[in-house]
Amino acid sequence: DSFIMNGNSPLIGSGLWTQITGDSVNIVDDTLYNTVLYNLDTGVSRFVWTIENGNCSSSDTMEIQVDELPSAALASGDSGYCLY
Repeated sequence: DSFIMNGNSPLIGSGLWTQITGDSVNIVDDTLYNTVLYNLDTGVSRFVWTIENGNCSSSDTMEIQVDELPSAALASGDSGYCLY
């Protein structure tokens, strides 16, 4: 339920992570390029990393997909298969 983000570190200016889709998560520090997310739920969440310096800005979108864990296989005594 956690993930380390990895945007580029701004040499000049400042950065900000913004969640644009998905269930609400905890972002440890939304201004840190390699921050940690907690409480990711199943499904797709999208985040934008934006670096601003005065009137200039650049951004990139990251998509994280969390799938459900597979269920345990259940076996019974008689599988109905013949062995030869």
